[in-house]
Amino acid sequence: MRVRSHRRPLWLWVLGLATGSISASAHHAGGAGNALSAGPIVTISATTIEQGHGVAVVTLDYQSLNGLSDETLTQATANLPPGTPEENHVHDLRSVQAYALLYAYGVTNDLTLALRLPFVRRTGIREAHEHEPGEFEVEDLGSADGVGDLLLFGQYRFLRQAQDECVKTPTGKSGRTV
Repeated sequence: MRVRSHRRPLWLWVLGLATGSISASAHHAGGAGNALSAGPIVTISATTIEQGHGVAVVTLDYQSLNGLSDETLTQATANLPPGTPEENHVHDLRSVQAYALLYAYGVTNDLTLALRLPFVRRTGIREAHEHEPGEFEVEDLGSADGVGDLLLFGQYRFLRQAQDECVKTPTGKSGRTV
């Protein structure tokens, strides 16, 4: 009687743990409601939704930021070159809360259409500006929030492959019995 062994080499487990625990980080993360700036690596599934089915999702992305000191804000404002659009407008945030409502629907088995409506709230907004030449002040502007742009997007599956197809690489030993 032959029994197949399903044990994987130790190096494969170590490689999996090492690559699976690498983190990615960004400053001033964008989140669900602000996709045009740096942020967490989050993606949607590559599969489409079955025809006639739908899914509704509510997301919350919350970032608590350490904030900059008054000295850092005023120094950054003083170092901006004259005439730049950012002149006298260096800002800081304490937190970003990005909510999003999403609805996706399977038009066909190969086509999914989705809508996403974000709502973003920024708290602890502070800004440094120059009142008189060489005289800087940090002003607390409070919070700002609002609904973002409605996003309509779709996914189309171009290739249909059988579920049991895969790529096999010779990384182990074959024909081994226990």
